[in-house]
Amino acid sequence: MYQETQQPTAGVLVKTAPQLPGSTGPTGDPELAQLWQKNYKTYEEMRLDATIAFARMLCVAPLVTTGWSYENKLHAPIGAKEMCEDTLEQFRMMIVKQALEGYVDFGWSGWEVVWSVNKSGFNVPQLVKHLLQPQTIILIDESTGEYQGLRQETGKDNNQVDLTVQESLRITIDVSGTNWYGRPLLENSRQAYLSGLTVDKAANQYDTKIAGSHWIIHYPIGTSPYGDSGVETDNYKIAKDMLAAITYSSGYVVPRRIATFIDDMNKQFGEDQWKIDLISDQGKGTTGFIERQKYLDALKVRGLGFPERAILEGQFGTKAEAETHANVALVNFELRHMILCQQINQQLTNQILSLNYGDEAIDSVIIVPIPLANVKQAFWKDLYARFLADPSILMQEYSMIDMAAFRANLDLPSAQLEDQLMDPLQPYYDQYEQYEQQPQMEQQLQV
Repeated sequence: MYQETQQPTAGVLVKTAPQLPGSTGPTGDPELAQLWQKNYKTYEEMRLDATIAFARMLCVAPLVTTGWSYENKLHAPIGAKEMCEDTLEQFRMMIVKQALEGYVDFGWSGWEVVWSVNKSGFNVPQLVKHLLQPQTIILIDESTGEYQGLRQETGKDNNQVDLTVQESLRITIDVSGTNWYGRPLLENSRQAYLSGLTVDKAANQYDTKIAGSHWIIHYPIGTSPYGDSGVETDNYKIAKDMLAAITYSSGYVVPRRIATFIDDMNKQFGEDQWKIDLISDQGKGTTGFIERQKYLDALKVRGLGFPERAILEGQFGTKAEAETHANVALVNFELRHMILCQQINQQLTNQILSLNYGDEAIDSVIIVPIPLANVKQAFWKDLYARFLADPSILMQEYSMIDMAAFRANLDLPSAQLEDQLMDPLQPYYDQYEQYEQQPQMEQQLQV
């Protein structure tokens, strides 16, 4: 299980320095350097790429639409679970969506948590305000690298606003050491995106300069009679006029005298002195660009955690194979959801419990993500319940349903063979016999 320590445990001395990639020893600065900030502009542009935008939505939507369950521990105060659920459920969809989008785009997300006393007298978050990553800085402990809050520069005078651990929420999925900015998921696809731009630029140049058909007119050096009057005209000018007429798909008139002159010249020199060729690539050059872009699209999708066959156009695989690849993506989703919920438990749920019930209530209520794998089973169970609710529909569909497979999908216990052969009314017969025998038993007891 993923484990993250927000602050050094009370009474425990942390001996090691901040664990930051590319640095050694204490930082001497509470502001944590953003290693990937130099690529933020590229990440924002990548979100407009159609393939990346599609895969990005698939990274977010499944976990936003699923839910959380709230579980009590043995030492949970009475009503704590209901209070935490009422408080956090109103922020669930927003936090999950913004956290996952922040992880994909920048590697992390930060919020300002505004606390207030509600009508029931509980101290709970009234507002969870999302902060823009390029404008927000993570603060750390200079000696240990532990998370200490967030900082923003706001206003005309660039005044600094610092948020403590209690006033902030920070969620990072992919953490390296104590670099709480994490690693953007888009970084995995950045090189494929840039290569795609290069391929697209080359394809545009090809379409402009090479693709299509090109006319070539061969002409002899010298002059030829030209026009209705037969004036001697440079062959170059005649060729240019002919090319212009062909280019604009119009007709061109060649006097018979010129045609006879051309035939005589061709016979004299043993080869065509005047000749018109049409050169066309027949679209063969575009094949390489298309295949290259398909390969780069597959890399973009892989970089975001999807086997490409699960979401892109299938060519050779089977439906079962595509479903297997989709299940691999689901495992990634559920892992991210578990990490996200654990950090919310540490930073928000425990704060709510501590402020309202004392430190002894910490970890007594936890958020547990509902597994995505249960969605399909939940559908089968709901359908089964609907069938049972209407006997007429059940009897109508019974002959068309493989009940053994139906029960197997629900993991329902199956009766043994001798139980299946038993008359379903036998229990009622047994009760009736006991009822008939009851007066005789009472008379025997009186005697």
